[in-house]
Amino acid sequence: MPFYGLFGLMRMLYWSQSGDRLAGFPTVKICAIFHKGSDHTRRTRNTWELYVLFVSGLLQQNTTKLTNYPMKLDLIAFGAHPDDTELGCSGTLASLAQAGKKIGVIDLTRGEMGSRGTIEKREQEAAKSSALIGLKVRKNLGLPDTEIQNHRAFQIPIIREIRRYRPRIVILPPFEDRHPDHGMAARLVSDAVFYSGLLKIQTQSEDGMDQQPYRPPHVLTYMLDTPFEPDIVFDISDTMEVKKQAVRAFDSQFDVADPGDEPVTYISDPAFFETLIARARRYGYRCGFEFGEPFRYSGRPIPMRSFDLLADS
Repeated sequence: MPFYGLFGLMRMLYWSQSGDRLAGFPTVKICAIFHKGSDHTRRTRNTWELYVLFVSGLLQQNTTKLTNYPMKLDLIAFGAHPDDTELGCSGTLASLAQAGKKIGVIDLTRGEMGSRGTIEKREQEAAKSSALIGLKVRKNLGLPDTEIQNHRAFQIPIIREIRRYRPRIVILPPFEDRHPDHGMAARLVSDAVFYSGLLKIQTQSEDGMDQQPYRPPHVLTYMLDTPFEPDIVFDISDTMEVKKQAVRAFDSQFDVADPGDEPVTYISDPAFFETLIARARRYGYRCGFEFGEPFRYSGRPIPMRSFDLLADS
């Protein structure tokens, strides 16, 4: 029986490097929707809602291995352009930041080929949005906009950042989307995540020290323009207003009532902003939340050691 949401839930509750059950982490909510043939049974807030240790399980780590690393992030979200992560997962990032997790965003390009705004303007917008979300780190790798390619020269700076910050979770753009850069970025980062674990691919830190190989154990993708059937829907009911503010921080790009001398674009139309809200409401509603952000989990089957969660729910 295929199902989503519960996949991520089980993995997050029962998987850790030590193999132990998780304890003492803040709880947040995630939905599980079961499929039986073509019928969906939605778990409502009163009867089926599951309170779980969502990303806490993914973030559990053996810190003794990392004592030589001055900076570590729990999660890094990648975007092809500044504003991609705001559109796809900023509600989730804000929720995790509020729970005390160390969250970072790495933008691959400066969005210099966008029809609206300038590099300088978008840097200002990204800084404002980062403060709203509560990011610990935001970097821009300066790859060429509209020219993202999956080759070693572009993989190396990503590998360097992964080895520096050693996140438990990496979140990618979708592999298939309206903008070609999003899919190219997903393939580039996905391969860099894998290659980051290879000993013979050598990188150096900013101070010239050799970096040790490291491969994040969990990779997810967020949704942008093209819908997909998610594995996980994260409850952002408490951070939906933060998401709206973070997206609106890019005021050259979104919800532009007066376009001025610059062109009206697909994403600048206020109707596009309204669709973001509607989508979050739709995926949240399917799970008994007010608002939700959908994700896919990538790379491997879900490790489980117990069905206790099903019995307890």
